[in-house]
Amino acid sequence: MVRALSLNQQVKSDNAVLNITALRQQRAALGDEEFTRLLGRHFDEASVSAVLSLTAMLPTTGGRSGQVR
Repeated sequence: MVRALSLNQQVKSDNAVLNITALRQQRAALGDEEFTRLLGRHFDEASVSAVLSLTAMLPTTGGRSGQVR
């Protein structure tokens, strides 16, 4: 999925949004520590940092799931 994101960004494809969404879902399912560990096994530090930045979740407010400020 990370490689697909990279390719889609290079060609300016709208599919990059789908890749980011899928990676956010994987990050949420795995948790930050495991997601970061797995990325680090396959990609360099700069790539890991870029993916973590793109998949960063916004905090919720008011205790209601899914609401972002």
